[in-house]
Amino acid sequence: MKKTIIFLFLFLITLLTSCQEQNFTKKEATYSAKNNISIDVESREINISNSKDDKIYINYYDSEKEFLTITEDENVLNIKLDTNKEWTDFIGTQADLSYRKIELQIPNSLINKLVITTTNENVNLNNIDIDNINVSATDGNINFTSLATKNIDLTVKNANIEGSILGKMADYKVELELKKGDTNLPSYKKDGDNLLKVNGNNGNIFIDFLND
Repeated sequence: MKKTIIFLFLFLITLLTSCQEQNFTKKEATYSAKNNISIDVESREINISNSKDDKIYINYYDSEKEFLTITEDENVLNIKLDTNKEWTDFIGTQADLSYRKIELQIPNSLINKLVITTTNENVNLNNIDIDNINVSATDGNINFTSLATKNIDLTVKNANIEGSILGKMADYKVELELKKGDTNLPSYKKDGDNLLKVNGNNGNIFIDFLND
């Protein structure tokens, strides 16, 4: 029994020693405006704001084990998180949040659709004015200010949605599905030229209309 305990202790020490801290490198990238932007990542905070010109600017951190793959075609800019990890790399804590942030500046007038999927961290949208936004977050909040968007589709699990829309509620058809949470939105409103579709599970949803 004593030998078994010693063996397990030595094994654990060896395992933890092998889980080296990752070395991250700051990356900056610039792209021409695309019609659509798609972001599909895990355990990343995503911050979106308006660009100073007609370019897309991306700031992020890469390591040898966690890195963004960014591809583009004629109409879409795709941003995806890829990993090169062994099973021992999943033991222990995550990298510091400062290395797990993705900052995008996008030209409002040239983007038609923004699609974001992430987990464990927040999505923050600041003064975005495009036609279509689709955001899905698990265990992370969706926050936005002065959102000027015709079609908004938000899904959150185990977290909250809070923000403001630059418009009136009368402008939006509302479709709400909420389990285990509070909200200031009606569950359904049929009138409106624009669409606000919100799905929440185990969290609160509070959205203000700035022109009401």
